[in-house]
Order: sequence, then structure tokens, then C-alpha cells
Amino acid sequence: MSAPTRDAWLELRELEPIFHTAAYGPTRQDAECFVDENFWEVGGSGTAYSRDVVLQVVQERLAKGDPESIPLDDFQCREVGAGVFLVTYVLHQPDRPTRRSTLWRSTPEGWKMLYHQGTPINTQP
Repeated sequence: MSAPTRDAWLELRELEPIFHTAAYGPTRQDAECFVDENFWEVGGSGTAYSRDVVLQVVQERLAKGDPESIPLDDFQCREVGAGVFLVTYVLHQPDRPTRRSTLWRSTPEGWKMLYHQGTPINTQP
């Protein structure tokens, strides 16, 4: 794995946490531009979700108004293949912290998400 360029790091940091920033625009169609046709996600429950299901949830979230502002830390970004980057971070949602990972591909059209996973962090001793 290699370190990304500064521009790639800054661009991907702006796009995370996925679907919780204003970077995606106000509509589902705007968000779709960032999601690869074969995108899928594994949620904290271990359930796999398709691109369409994830975009439906995004559409419902967008209908509620402004995107949430959820703090994150420990942001890391590494190039894992030619034009493919792994981003990891801890997301501090009010009800539970989660460790997140997203695979991104750099394309001529811009960044495309390939995969995302959120894993709850056990905060119990």
C-alpha cells in the first residue's frame, strides 16, 4: 500500500463520512454520481446492502433536510491498487461509535465508491 497524493487525500476526506456530508449534493441523483454500479455495503449488523437499498436510505435522509454533522477521527487513506484507495476512520455517532472503511476508485468522471463497511466498536470493558 502506498500513501495517496495530497489532493486525493483531501478529496476523499471531504467525501467521508459517506452520505453524511454536503459534498454529495441535495438529491439522490447527485449521490448516485459517486456510487459505482456494483457498489455494496455491509452494515453494522453484518447485513449486506445493495446499491439501490443504500441510495434509497440516502434519499430518505436527504428528504429530512441538511446532512448530519458527525465527527470522525483517525482518518487514514492508502492506495491499495492502481487508482483504488482504502479509506478508514472512526465515526462518532451519538448512539454508537463505528469503525468505517470505504474503497474508492479514481475515474475520469470523478471518485466512485466501490464498497463500504461499518463495524460497531465495543465500548464495554
